[in-house]
Amino acid sequence: MSLKQIITNTIDKINYYLGRKIFNNFNFFSYNLFNSIYKKNICNNLYLENDFIFSYHNLGFSKLGSVDNNNINNLVISLQQNNPEVSPGDLFSYDYKIDETSMHLIKEIINQSLSEKLRILEKYYNLKIILTNVKVTRNYYISDNKLEEKYSNFFHSDGYVFNLFKVFINLDDINENKGPLIVVKKEKVKDFIKFYSYNMRKYCAITEETKDFFYKNTGDKGDIFLCNTTELLHK
Repeated sequence: MSLKQIITNTIDKINYYLGRKIFNNFNFFSYNLFNSIYKKNICNNLYLENDFIFSYHNLGFSKLGSVDNNNINNLVISLQQNNPEVSPGDLFSYDYKIDETSMHLIKEIINQSLSEKLRILEKYYNLKIILTNVKVTRNYYISDNKLEEKYSNFFHSDGYVFNLFKVFINLDDINENKGPLIVVKKEKVKDFIKFYSYNMRKYCAITEETKDFFYKNTGDKGDIFLCNTTELLHK
């Protein structure tokens, strides 16, 4: 390893350590500092009067209503026509191929069900919002291999700054047995870290004692969930 690599790795370790100690998350200190300055000086906090912005700003997540079931059904049919039948086994996660028809249907969903909320988010962020990535994924239940990370089933934060956010749309009814997105509540992060001795990406079993640490994004087909995955530990 070169001297430059040693210095870079050392700086990254310090950056990561300070992020955890000072901001109680697992993103770099430098990113957290940017996020803090952005929230105080760039975000248009007049929009905190809006219910979903208030929730998003303070909790890091918010429900955004739902998509009409006809639109969801059309997208599901299109995806099924262009993807093989997928069943569990040694497979833990499957990313659907998105053809031109499916992408058109996804854009319709965004324009019809999300455009108003995205306009409000643009005002809040004081920033033009750009769609950078679309994924349709099916994750399968993990039991025997639960101590091994097979996809994003270990708690982690996304390594980026505050103006990255993700929107999750249910293509099926999601209950606790269907692998919902789970986030660690901001006010419970210190308890979470202490209880699980958490200092790196790892498996954490949710118990009766710790269930209040988490928010589980269960819900109906078509439900829309906004989440800042750079601020929140999630899996």
